[in-house]
Amino acid sequence: MAFVSFTESLSVGVGILDHQHTVLFETIDALYTAVRNGEPRALVGGLLHKMAEETHQHFLAEEAVMEAVHYPQLKAHRLRHCSLTTEVDEYVARFDRSTIPIDNYLLDFLVDWFTTHIRLVDQLYAPWMNMCGVR
Repeated sequence: MAFVSFTESLSVGVGILDHQHTVLFETIDALYTAVRNGEPRALVGGLLHKMAEETHQHFLAEEAVMEAVHYPQLKAHRLRHCSLTTEVDEYVARFDRSTIPIDNYLLDFLVDWFTTHIRLVDQLYAPWMNMCGVR
């Protein structure tokens, strides 16, 4: 059973962004599975880096679409993204310096952040994007 998975209730109605959200959830789930199974630190670290990179790329793509359709809440949305990427980047750096392990706190934080962000923030842009023809 998956630790976390993207569900239809999280859809923002924009295919490429829903796909990216799905990939992010799959990567977080793979990271959870690796930690739970006691996989080597190198494998866990690789998944952590992959999740961080996918997060950065997704946020850039999402912001580019918002910019293209002149989404009025782009600035505030970008600030939320910046807050998460700063926190994730700091965690990755601490992990790389071997000062912290990947633990349930981080995994729960990521799941909660993405789920809450998609439900309460991302889904607000869906009507705007759909009205602008983005699906």
